[in-house]
Amino acid sequence: MYHQMENAFAHVEVDELGAQLHSLRRRKDGYEYLWQGDPAIWPGQAPILFPIVGSLAEERYWLGGQPYQMPGTALHVENAFSAWMSQTIGLFFP
Repeated sequence: MYHQMENAFAHVEVDELGAQLHSLRRRKDGYEYLWQGDPAIWPGQAPILFPIVGSLAEERYWLGGQPYQMPGTALHVENAFSAWMSQTIGLFFP
């Protein structure tokens, strides 16, 4: 299911499946900023990679002089997310 939001400048569509940003269009002329996908090349579009993109050496990072384990990236393309909307959210393009 796609959720839509727009203001005077932009129209956005987000897919609940994977919480993927599906479309970001400029309203004045419909210009699409995002690649719309091509199953012949790759069936996905804009997956959420969490908590990082890529991998760490020995699945470990350092913060404040302390080592912490962090397994590889999780791809959330097949997870459905609950959407919420806010009347105060807006997009602004200079």
